[in-house]
Amino acid sequence: MQQEALVVALEDRKQLAYTRYAGGVDTQLNALDADRDLLRAELDLRQIKLNEPVERSPVIQSSRRWLAVTSMRSALDIMLSGQSEVGCSAGFSTSLRAILREHRG
Repeated sequence: MQQEALVVALEDRKQLAYTRYAGGVDTQLNALDADRDLLRAELDLRQIKLNEPVERSPVIQSSRRWLAVTSMRSALDIMLSGQSEVGCSAGFSTSLRAILREHRG
């Protein structure tokens, strides 16, 4: 996973930053920046891992598909009713109505 690789790289960066600071070659600010970046990446990784089971859930996947279809139908209804600023040709409008009838069944 990319986020895990990022965390490993930032751990190395943190170690190097503190080594450079201890040797008097770099500032403490750079070491603290490395700490902050590592912490942010670790938090992001934990959030990703927490969301993984939810993302794989059949209920969540079905809900997303239902929402996408419902949103598309609503947009098409608005477009066909003439309430949209974006007009469409008569032939296109007729085709969309036929598609909606088939899928509403």
